[in-house]
Amino acid sequence: MPGRREITASHVFALFLTHGLGEVAWTPVDSLTAQKRLVEAGLGIALLSQSNAAEELGSSRIATIRVGDLAASHEVVAVTRHDGFLSAASRRLLDILRADFTKARGTNASRRNGVRRA
Repeated sequence: MPGRREITASHVFALFLTHGLGEVAWTPVDSLTAQKRLVEAGLGIALLSQSNAAEELGSSRIATIRVGDLAASHEVVAVTRHDGFLSAASRRLLDILRADFTKARGTNASRRNGVRRA
């Protein structure tokens, strides 16, 4: 909706405020490609998922920075129909997702991805 901030952006800005960074001026950019190209051109920063930035990070066209102990994340959920039929393959996929995400919570993703400190 026009004039309304995205929930994710509001959450990140609340994290900025709790870390004493104050109000942040920002401009929403709908296109993922445009966000990355603006960052490559030195026209700001973008909050992107690791997978969406992988190619540019791999070629060093953009870099990941770490700001103190600021940690921003976005929840991902698996949705199924209540009491709906799940095939054996669907149940197995859910089991794999549960196991992988449980393991991922215990790892330090920033070390694996070459994060720089600011």
